[in-house]
Amino acid sequence: MNKLKIFGKTLIKSLTEPKYYTDVLKAPFSFSFKYLLTLFFFILFIQGLIFSLSIIPLIPKIPHYVSEGKKIVKSFYPPELTVTVKDGNVRTNVDEPYAIPFPPQFKENNMNFAVIDTKASVEDAKKYNTLLFITKNAVVYPDTSSKGGYKVNFLSDFKGYLILNNEVYNRLVDKILPYFDYLPIFIYVMFVFALLFMPFFGSFFYLSGVLFYLLFLSILLFIVTKIMKKGLSYVQVFHLGMHGITFSLVFSTLKTIFNVQIPYTYTLPFILWMLLVFNSLKQTHETVVSHPQTT
Repeated sequence: MNKLKIFGKTLIKSLTEPKYYTDVLKAPFSFSFKYLLTLFFFILFIQGLIFSLSIIPLIPKIPHYVSEGKKIVKSFYPPELTVTVKDGNVRTNVDEPYAIPFPPQFKENNMNFAVIDTKASVEDAKKYNTLLFITKNAVVYPDTSSKGGYKVNFLSDFKGYLILNNEVYNRLVDKILPYFDYLPIFIYVMFVFALLFMPFFGSFFYLSGVLFYLLFLSILLFIVTKIMKKGLSYVQVFHLGMHGITFSLVFSTLKTIFNVQIPYTYTLPFILWMLLVFNSLKQTHETVVSHPQTT
C-alpha cells in the first residue's frame, strides 16, 4: 500500500509540479524506471479492463453467433459457380461480369463481396463497388493504406491447376466449421489475457519503446538546456524526461479510451512541459543560492 501511495504522489507531481523535478534528479535512476514501468502496468490494466467489460455482454450471445456464422459460411458460395485457374489464368462457367454479394446479415446492399470479369482489365476495378475484383490473371482489392487506392496480385506465378466449385467449397467448409465451436473458449482466454497477462508482459514492451523514444528526443532537449545554460548532462535530461513524458502517456490513453482524435498531443506537450521543468530548475537554483544572502 505504501508503494502505491508513493506511485500516486509521483504521478501527480510529475503531472503538475515542475519544481518536483529537482527531487527527480536526486533520486536513483532505478526509481524512475520502476515508476514508468508501474505507470504502464496501470495503463494497460485499465485498457484491458475496459476491453474485458466490452466482451462480457457478448458472452451470452456467443452460441447464437456461432450457429449463425456456420449457416452464413455454409451457404455463402454460389451453387452454380465453377472457377478454374490454370497456369495463372482464370475461367468460369457463368455469364460475366458475375457478382457474389455479401450475405444478407452483413447488410451491405450496395457492395458486393466479389465480382469476376475475365474480359476486364485491372483498371476496370473502379467501375465495380466490390471488395474483390477478379480478372483473367489478377485479383484486385482495396488498399487500406490509401483512400480509394487498390492493390493487385497477379496470378502469373501460379503454376498448376485449381478448380473451385460448390462441392469443393463444402468439403473445405466441413473441415473448418468444427473449429467454430472453440470460439467461446477463445473469447474466455482473451478475457483473461487482457485483464491479467497483458499488463505484466506489455509493460516491458511499451516501456522499451518509450525509452528508445526518449533516447533521441533527449538529444534535442539536451541542446535546449545548453542554450538555457542549465548545466545538465544528457543522462540527467533523459532522467527528467522519464517523468516528463507522463502527461503524453496519460493523455494518449484517455484519447484511446474515449476514441478522440486530437493531433500533436504527444511530442509537443512533452517538449513544452520540459521547458517549464528546465525553467523551474533555474528558479529553484536561484532560490537556494540567494537564501543564505537574505539570511
